[in-house]
Amino acid sequence: MINILYKKIKNKLESFTTKKSKMISNKIHTKQDKLKRKTDRRFDGIMIGTPPPLLSEKDLKVGDVLFCSKSNDDKMSNLIQKTTDGPYTHCAIYFGNNTIVHMTTRGIKAPNNISDFISEYTYIAVTRCPGLKNPDFELYPIFKKKLIDFIQSNLDKKVKYNIVGAGLSPLREYKNISKHYAQNQQQKNKVKDVDKKSYFCSEFILDCFKATEYIDKDHSYWKADNWTPTGLAEENIFDLVGFMSNNGLHAVSSQDPHLMGYSYTRARKAFQQ
Repeated sequence: MINILYKKIKNKLESFTTKKSKMISNKIHTKQDKLKRKTDRRFDGIMIGTPPPLLSEKDLKVGDVLFCSKSNDDKMSNLIQKTTDGPYTHCAIYFGNNTIVHMTTRGIKAPNNISDFISEYTYIAVTRCPGLKNPDFELYPIFKKKLIDFIQSNLDKKVKYNIVGAGLSPLREYKNISKHYAQNQQQKNKVKDVDKKSYFCSEFILDCFKATEYIDKDHSYWKADNWTPTGLAEENIFDLVGFMSNNGLHAVSSQDPHLMGYSYTRARKAFQQ
């Protein structure tokens, strides 16, 4: 009798927790979505045209930023997607010679098998910094060297994972965008330059490009631990090169931030209905 009563109470608590969690998740999504539309970082539109290219390893260049999306069937991925209100669960940077550098819960890692890395995700959006697009650009060698030196120095230091920063980043991002939107991004507060001993994924990517001076390291808007992978992608500071996926372009989310510059997602969505 006690066991039956215990099971009933347990089931009710689980049901309540699930409903409460869903309610909180929906509230977070509504607030984030409203802010992003208000600040012109997200919008709906009708588009037509050619789909973005599907890439392979040979298309990658040093400094390419990879925004990674996992299926929401994965519990941790589902949690990240809900709290950050977007498809991306991770981001990494291409270091050359078939090597990806990224922050994991075990610290900084540099796996040298791109195929294995790609297979871990539903799809990957490959983006490129404008300063690294053209090798004939006069500052290209300096830009590339600063980037490589910064990445290598962190590999040598074996920096740890910033788990607290990762957990707080969705809230910090929301407050950061709200604050600077209200100020019309006029205020420039110098960010203290520190030698970090830990990073989470998007924090590391931002600091990589601060090291090259492509991103203003003195502006509080670009404080690296304020950004999630999806938030960083929605800023459009990197240009989309194409996608990587073992399942083709059909694996790409119709809500992918980078597809707002393409008609493909809207056209495909219309045809699927």
